[in-house]
Amino acid sequence: MYRFHIFILLFVLLGVAGCADTAATFPTDMQEMQLYTPANNEAPELSFQIGDQIGVYPVRYKNNAPGMLGDVSNVMNACYTYTSSGWEITADNEIYLDETPIDLYAFFPYDPEMSRTAGKLNLSAYPFDVSGRQAKKNNDFLWAKTSSISAQSPTAGLTFGHLMSRIVINLMNSEPADAIPEISLHNVITGCYINLRTGTITLTDQYKVIIPKPSTGNGQAFEAFLPPQRIMSGTPLFLIEYLGESWVYHLSEDIEFKALYNYTFNLTMSEQSPVSSRSGQFVLPIITQR
Repeated sequence: MYRFHIFILLFVLLGVAGCADTAATFPTDMQEMQLYTPANNEAPELSFQIGDQIGVYPVRYKNNAPGMLGDVSNVMNACYTYTSSGWEITADNEIYLDETPIDLYAFFPYDPEMSRTAGKLNLSAYPFDVSGRQAKKNNDFLWAKTSSISAQSPTAGLTFGHLMSRIVINLMNSEPADAIPEISLHNVITGCYINLRTGTITLTDQYKVIIPKPSTGNGQAFEAFLPPQRIMSGTPLFLIEYLGESWVYHLSEDIEFKALYNYTFNLTMSEQSPVSSRSGQFVLPIITQR
């Protein structure tokens, strides 16, 4: 299981009176909310790096009840960027606290079109797709929420959960590598709708190809993210193309790919394969799951 924590430290030194319950803005003479992110010691490669961006939504309580995500129009999808000095927010989007509690929602990767562009206005059905050539981390989706933050309770911790499954592929080639193999995932659902209010997903019917990204410099290890789903035994999942030859790997068992989990596969490329010309189809057992 892979996850990491973001602790948000909120320091409010000044109280502001006269804020209406229906106000859509935060006072501007209070101290700005600060973000703090500790290192992810369990999986450093999944930690935030300089340049990473997250979207943050504050949701004010009304009549002592939590509000609805997205009802603070001027602080919707505030962008924080990770820098050498920590998290920095874009100008004119600073978040401040008063005595009225707020809930905080946070997401990665940041999408400037979220809640602002047609097709992405419904925060209970945000479209997300992982098909094509994947890039570092941006095909994972992280979601976090913390509740009842105010000037009276100014310190909050956000735990980001990974909504996608992660696949790690290790290539085992019995011969010296003359080129970097091409590897792709097939017969998987790559699209989903994410309910940003609850951190849950609904699969679409989009079956597209995924090109995993190399996770090492020698081209022998790869990783990919996909929405949680069940893939049946016998499904041709992996295709390797190398020096004009190809290998197709079928699952040897049903696998339930779950959010938060890593799944590791070892794929062997060898002349000892029981098919001539070093091409063919192979039954693929899962190696590890955690």
